[in-house]
Amino acid sequence: LKHYDEFILSHNKTNKTLDFIAKYSFGLFFIHWYIFFAYKQLFPLSSEILIQSGRYFELAILLIVRFLTVAFISALILFVCKSILLKINKEINTRKFIGV
Repeated sequence: LKHYDEFILSHNKTNKTLDFIAKYSFGLFFIHWYIFFAYKQLFPLSSEILIQSGRYFELAILLIVRFLTVAFISALILFVCKSILLKINKEINTRKFIGV
């Protein structure tokens, strides 16, 4: 990404978004599976039925919604946990506990 450093730094929104992803990615890696499992239990998706009936667009939309929901809820949980830990002790290293 070094080739794109100037572009990223010159666009504030892009820089903030990539910074957020970089900071939360380690914690998301560990927590997303639990959220994904809970989501699958609440909203089962039978992709085989959708594929056999040729409803590929509907399947794509459902997968995108699932991805965004799991990512958002996982990031929200990490943000709340980080906020709580920082309220308990402002000098705590939250990366050691939750990866953020």
